[in-house]
This record gives sequence, C-alpha cells and structure tokens, in this order.
Amino acid sequence: MRIYIRNLIAGRTEQFYQAGIRNEQARLFVPAILSYRDAIKSNDDSGYKDAKDRIEKLLENAGVKVTIKAYNDRGIALYNAKQLLPAKAQFAEALRIDAKDDTANDYKKKADRDLSKLADAAYAAGETLLKAYNYVGAQNKFREAVTLFPEHEEAREK
Repeated sequence: MRIYIRNLIAGRTEQFYQAGIRNEQARLFVPAILSYRDAIKSNDDSGYKDAKDRIEKLLENAGVKVTIKAYNDRGIALYNAKQLLPAKAQFAEALRIDAKDDTANDYKKKADRDLSKLADAAYAAGETLLKAYNYVGAQNKFREAVTLFPEHEEAREK
C-alpha cells in the first residue's frame, strides 16, 4: 500500500510539473508558476527537478510582475476601504505567485493584525452574551470571530 501511495504521489507530482511546462510553453506564466509550486508541494523533494529554477525565471517576467502588482493594488485599495477579508484574499493570491513579495507580505500581516483585533472584539462580545445565558447570540459572535480570523483558537473552541 505504501508503494502504491508513493507511486500515486509521484505520478501526481509529475502531472503538476508537466502542466507547468505546458503552461510555460503556452506563455501562461502565472498558471505555470502555480503548477510548479504544486509539484514542489506534493513531493517531499523541495527541489523537484528544476521547478524552483523555472519559478524564479518566470517571476522575472514583466507580465507576472504586472499580475502581482494588480493583486497588490486591489488589495491595498480594499485594505484602505476597510474591507479586510477581501483585501487579505488579494494579498494571498499575490503570495501564491511570489511568496517573497514584500508588499503582499506586509499588507497581509497588517490585515491579519486588524482582523485579529476585530475577532477579539467579537469573541469578547460572545463571552459577555454567554455569561448572560444568550447562547445563540454568543454562538453567533464566536462564529463571527472565526470568520474574521480563522486562527482565533478560543473562538473556534467555543
């Protein structure tokens, strides 16, 4: 069974890699990067074939840079409009392409910090409602906290 699973993973990894090559040949550079990243992710060998080198080369492409900038620009506009969840999603998309992008990393951290504060407030409101025996209201506040910031452990436990 272990051999079967290992072969299954190896085949899937190679499929991701080949999809990256096809996308690169078709000049679909962002999908190529994502396919190469999937190949690396699905394999224990973080240097699967030449996927890392191909990604680094593709990140220098002007079209890829424009795509990352577009995600960041939309994210910044949403962040400034206090639409934190959609902003975070834009920065996450930019980071899927280039995990080292400073702008996306910085703003995602800011959005996470702000969402964490909002989740803390929702959690505190839920605690207050829980003490007042308003279980439905408390549950809604705890859900709100988890929706805003899924990493909020206390709210997830409640």
